[in-house]
Amino acid sequence: MAKEEKSYFKKFNSPIGMLVLESDGKNLTALHFEGELEKDFVQTSLPVFAKTEKWLNSYFSGKKVDGKTLPLSPKGSAFAQKVWARLLDIQYGQVTTYGQIAKEINAQSGFSARAVGRAVGSNPIPIIISCHRVIGKNGSLTGYSGGLDKKVFLLSLEGYKK
Repeated sequence: MAKEEKSYFKKFNSPIGMLVLESDGKNLTALHFEGELEKDFVQTSLPVFAKTEKWLNSYFSGKKVDGKTLPLSPKGSAFAQKVWARLLDIQYGQVTTYGQIAKEINAQSGFSARAVGRAVGSNPIPIIISCHRVIGKNGSLTGYSGGLDKKVFLLSLEGYKK
C-alpha cells in the first residue's frame, strides 16, 4: 500500500483574492485560487509558508522576484516538469508563446503547442511558476486557471503592455 503524503495548508490574502498555499512540510507543492480547494483544512505555520508569503508580498508590491528562490515541488509528468521549469525562466514583465516553449524544450520529440498548453494549464503553482506569462501566438491572452481577469492583473502589475 502506498504511503499517503501529508499536506499542510496556509491562507494568504492577496490583491487578487484569497490564495491557499499547500506544502508537503518542506516544499511548496501547490497554490490554489479562492474556491479551488474543496476540502476543509487546518492552517499550519511552516518555514516554507513564511518564505512564500514574503515572496508573494514582494511580488504584489511590484518587485521583481524569482520563483527559483523558493523550494518548489510541483507534481506532474516529466514533460510537464520540463514545461514548468521553462516557465520559471520567463523574466518578470516578459511573455512567450506556447509554440515558442514547444520549440525550445522538445523540438526533436514533436510536442505541439497544444501539449505545452495542457502542461501550462495544469501548473499547480501559478503566479510563482509564471504560467500567466504565456500567451497565444497572435498575442492574445488565452485562458488562466484563476480566470483571465487575474492573468490581466498579473501582467499589468509586471508592466506588460500588449
